Amino acid sequence: MERLSNTNKTVKQICSHPPGAVGLEIYYRYDFRKDPYFLKKLLLNVQTISATHPVKKIQGMYAETARCTKSLGFNQGTIENMEKEIVKGTFSNLIFSHESGIFDGGIHIYDAVGTNPLASLSIMISNELIVVEENLMGRLIEFAKRFWESVGGIYGFIAVGPSWNFVTSECSAIGYGTFGKEPTPEEIQHNSELGFYKRRQDLQTDFLRKAYWANFLNRTHVEKLGGFDFIKSKAPCLKVEELPEGGAYLQLTESPLDFSRSDFPEHLKTLDDFFQPAILPGRPPVVFGQAQ
Repeated sequence: MERLSNTNKTVKQICSHPPGAVGLEIYYRYDFRKDPYFLKKLLLNVQTISATHPVKKIQGMYAETARCTKSLGFNQGTIENMEKEIVKGTFSNLIFSHESGIFDGGIHIYDAVGTNPLASLSIMISNELIVVEENLMGRLIEFAKRFWESVGGIYGFIAVGPSWNFVTSECSAIGYGTFGKEPTPEEIQHNSELGFYKRRQDLQTDFLRKAYWANFLNRTHVEKLGGFDFIKSKAPCLKVEELPEGGAYLQLTESPLDFSRSDFPEHLKTLDDFFQPAILPGRPPVVFGQAQ
């Protein structure tokens, strides 16, 4: 397959762009209690992703009850109170966002050592912000690589698409509603696919869901695909880079906005075919992209 190339346009030169979002999802097992200050370091790193829309609000949720904090300002006092909850093992999830709603995310804390086999970090960014802020995707990817190394990442990806709901569903593996409308056959198929991933989340230590615009693979995934050197020489994508502990990062094209190209689903499918030795067994039919 011919690798997709850069359009040689800077972000500022793009006059029009598709709506929607990109979504980063990284799964891991990490006990925040061994370093409660890691939360502060993590949030400060999140602050570096967007130069124009840094995190301004954070909200915590707790494991022992349905209790949650109010939406709080990003400041030292708020973070110190959350660090105390982490030490006690009562903290469950943290949600962070910019006031505009075009950059937000969340992270599981308690679940990494609790009842669920895998915890995850999620970050959603509007395509609108990607277009107007130069090198935003570069900073997001570098943040993801640092986070992967810090927590011993297990599996991750960056999903792209023309609607916020579609990308959120891809990241969370939770089907999206149709708001009173009759679901299309594609939506029914996609929700079935997402449910399959959700039920088999624990198998992501050994298997992949499918091909995404960007893919974070652990050592087991890499070995199933023939090793890093083989992937580097044969994978039908633009970038293949090593990750710590034998992992690999694969990026399909130069820009996440390439999802709007008519041939983008075809290129995703080609990469997915390459991933077949490491794909979850019994996976149902897959939706590659969403009609615009």
